[in-house]
Amino acid sequence: MAAFDRLAANPPTAETLPAWPRSVRLGIDYSVSVAANSIADMTPGEADSFAWTCTVLGMLQERDPPDDPPATCAAQEAAEKAGPFYAQAFALLGFIRDTTATLLQRGIPVPALPSATMALLQKAARGERVPDAELDGVLEAAQRLRDRLGFRALG
Repeated sequence: MAAFDRLAANPPTAETLPAWPRSVRLGIDYSVSVAANSIADMTPGEADSFAWTCTVLGMLQERDPPDDPPATCAAQEAAEKAGPFYAQAFALLGFIRDTTATLLQRGIPVPALPSATMALLQKAARGERVPDAELDGVLEAAQRLRDRLGFRALG
């Protein structure tokens, strides 16, 4: 099998995309970044799988809500560089998105943050400066939502 045969023969489409949550995509992004260092040593089949995975990650990222940071190591590192509260915002946003998707698939109604609060959470998760007084309130509200979603996911 030549490299990229699988991708050419069966390209992922919106209907066939795997339902990888953000947390899984973050781990896959890390694996892809490590594998990229040895792409010259890949067999054609490995290169094909690598290309398919990169394509799927890109397509899934396009489906993310606008203004969400991508589920990538680079985006996580940007939040971490901005400080621990920004890293917390990145983690909370990921949990909220993953758990909300799971609950909606089960047909369970989910609570949400007010749009202004979500916009600030997204901004902080991208590592962009948010005034401390606002960031504290946003993280508290996101943590309360996280707790509510986690409780519903268990129930």
